[in-house]
Amino acid sequence: MTDVLRTPRHGLTPRRGRKSAARLDIQGLRALAVALVIVYHLRPGRLPGGFIGVDVFFVISGFLIIGSLTRELERVGRISLVDFYGRRIRRLLPAATLVIVSTVIGSLLLLPVSQWKKVMTGALTSALQFQNWALAFGDDEYAQATAGVSPFQHFWSLAVEEQFYVVVPLAMVGAAIFARAMRLAVRRTVFLLLGVVVVVSLSWSVYYTAARPDAAYFVTTTRAWELAIGGLTALIVTRISWSRALRTIVGVLGLVAVLGSALTFNTSMGFPGWVALVPTLGTVAIVLAGSTLGDQAVVPRLLSTAPVVWVGDISYSLYLWHWPFIVFALALTETSHLTLVDAALVLLASVLAATLSTYYVEAPFRRQSSKVADRSSRSVRARPFVLGTVLMTTSVVVAAAPLAYIAQRTSDAPVAIDALHPGAAVFDGASEFKTAPLAPDPIVAKGDVALVNRDGCIEVDITLSDAVGEACRYGQPDSVGSIMLVGDSHAGVLSTPLELIAKRNGMNMTALVRNGCPFNVVPMHSGGVPFADCAERNERNRDMILEERPTLVVVTGMTSYGYDEALNWDWESFDAAVEGYRATLRPLVDAGVPVVAVRDTPYMPFSVPDCVSEHGRDSSECDMRRDALERQADPLIAAVEGMQGAHIVDLTDGLCGANVCRSVEGNVLVYRDNHLTDTYAKSLTSRLEAGLGL
Repeated sequence: MTDVLRTPRHGLTPRRGRKSAARLDIQGLRALAVALVIVYHLRPGRLPGGFIGVDVFFVISGFLIIGSLTRELERVGRISLVDFYGRRIRRLLPAATLVIVSTVIGSLLLLPVSQWKKVMTGALTSALQFQNWALAFGDDEYAQATAGVSPFQHFWSLAVEEQFYVVVPLAMVGAAIFARAMRLAVRRTVFLLLGVVVVVSLSWSVYYTAARPDAAYFVTTTRAWELAIGGLTALIVTRISWSRALRTIVGVLGLVAVLGSALTFNTSMGFPGWVALVPTLGTVAIVLAGSTLGDQAVVPRLLSTAPVVWVGDISYSLYLWHWPFIVFALALTETSHLTLVDAALVLLASVLAATLSTYYVEAPFRRQSSKVADRSSRSVRARPFVLGTVLMTTSVVVAAAPLAYIAQRTSDAPVAIDALHPGAAVFDGASEFKTAPLAPDPIVAKGDVALVNRDGCIEVDITLSDAVGEACRYGQPDSVGSIMLVGDSHAGVLSTPLELIAKRNGMNMTALVRNGCPFNVVPMHSGGVPFADCAERNERNRDMILEERPTLVVVTGMTSYGYDEALNWDWESFDAAVEGYRATLRPLVDAGVPVVAVRDTPYMPFSVPDCVSEHGRDSSECDMRRDALERQADPLIAAVEGMQGAHIVDLTDGLCGANVCRSVEGNVLVYRDNHLTDTYAKSLTSRLEAGLGL
C-alpha cells in the first residue's frame, strides 16, 4: 500500500500528462482496498471481512515493486539499492512521520493517561517499523478487549512491507548473480526465487495460523507470500494476451472473490492461512484482467474512472489518517461504536487530512529527486537517508518524552499488598488509608498481569506432545497434593493466588488455561462460526485431568454476558452453555475428582484504569451498581448447582460492597481491563483459600 504508481523511472507508468500505457486500474484497485479497510473499521458488522483490504494492498505492492526491480535488473544488470531505499524513504516517511507526531499530540490531549504507555510504545514501534511483531507477541487482542485500542495499530501492515523489502531486493540481487554465473535468464531465476518464497511462506502461514492465530495474523513470515505472489503476477503479466471476453470473466471472478471475502469472512476465522488465498488470488485476477491496455475489460474500466483513481491517489495517506481519527472519535464520544453521523464526520476528516498530506507532504518530497541534476553525487544520494534519520529520530523523541514521564511517575509506585494496600481485605475489616497511592498506578495497570501471562503459560497447550518441559507446572512434583486450574484468561487471573495457596499447603499447581477458551466442550461462536478448536482443547484438558487425578480442580471463566460485551462471542443460548459445562464436568465428578467452580468476577462496563485516570479514585463515575450483576448470570455456576462432587466459591463479596462495585478497594485498583489486576487478585488469596476448604 506504500509504493507510488506514477514514477518516471521505476514505476509502471510515466507521470500524468504523457502519452503512456498507464495502469490507472491499479490506482482504482488501491481505492477499493482502502475503502474495504475503512468501512470495516467504521462499520465492522456491515463488512466483517473488510480487513482483507490489507491483503489486496500486499499484492499490489509486490506487483509494482518487484516488477520494477526486475525490469531494472534486466535493463542494467543490477539493482541500485541506494536509489531504491532512498525512493522509499522519500515516498513513505514524511507522511508517516506527520501522522505519528500528530497522533502522539492528539493522544496526549484526548486519551486518558492510563493509555499513554501503550500508545507511546505503539508510536515507537511504528516509527522503527516493527509494530507487527509488537502486536504479535505483546498484549493480545483478547486480553485487551475492554482496553482502549492504540491509534498506531494499523501501522503493522506498513512494517510487514518494509521488512519484506529489506530482504527481497537483496535476494533478487543474489538471484541475478546466480543467473549470470549459470547463464540463466534473470526473469526466470527471479520467478523461481519468488515461487520458493510463496511455497515456504504460505506453508508456514497455514501451519502457524492453526497453531498461533493471534500472532500469525501480524508476523511478516506468514504474509511474505502475498507480496511475493504480487511479484509473480508482475513477471507474467506481460506474457498474457487474453481476449476482452476472457479478461472480463477473469476480472469479474476476481472482484467477486475480493468482495465476497469482505462480506463473508470474519475475525473468528483462521487468517491468513490458506483462507487468504481467496482475496489474494482474486486481486491477482483483477490485475491480470487489466493487463492488456487499450481495449479495457469491464472491471479495469470501472477501476479506472476518475473519482476512483483519485481515491487511489490519496490511499496511502488515507490509510494512515483514518484509524487515529476513529480512535479519537471513540474517546471523545465515550462509546465503543460510532453513530452513522460520527462515522461520516470521521470519514470526511480522514479524506481532508489525506488530501492535504498527499499534495503538500507526499508529493513535494517525491518530486525532489526528479529535480536533482547530478544523481551520481554521493551527497545527493545520501540526502534521503539523512532525511530518513531526521524523520525517524523526530518520531522516536516525540514518543519517548511521554514514556520518560511515565517511568518517572511510576518508579516508586507500590505494587504489593501491605498495610497501606489491603485490597479485598477491607471487606474483612482492614483499614483503608485514603492518602496512600494506588497500587498499581492506573498508568501501568494493564501490565499488572497474572502469573500465567508473565511466564507465557497461557500461550502453551501442555496437553500436546510437543509442549515445552515443565511449562504451566508450579511447585514440587512430589508434593502431597495437587491443584489443576482450568479455563480461560479469567481462570488465569487466579493463577497467582492459587500458586500461593498451593505453596502454603505443600501442594503443586498445574494451569490449563487459554485466552478465550472457557472449560466447555460446546464451542462458542462469532458471526455463526464456531470455535471448534477450543472444544477440542477442552476434551484434551479433561483427559489429562482424568489421567492425573488431582486433589482439586478449580474452574472459572468469563460469563456469556462478558464474552458478548467484550468480543461479541457467545454460545447458541445460555442453556446451551450450561449443558456444555455439565457435559464437561460430569465425567470428572463421576470419576471422584473434586471440582470447585469459582463465580466469574463482575464485568465492569468501562475501562477502570481510564475511568480512574480521568475522574479520580473516589468518583462515582467509576462505580457499578451491584444489582447490575443480575444481568451477568454465570452459566458455569448454573451448571454446577446441585451437581454432586462439585461446589461453588463466590468471591463477589471480596469485590463489591452491599450496593456498589467500585474500581478501587483498599487503595488497590481492582481491574486492569476486564481482568482483575494481579495485585488485587493476590489480596483475594485468603478468601479463595477458605472457599476451597484448604
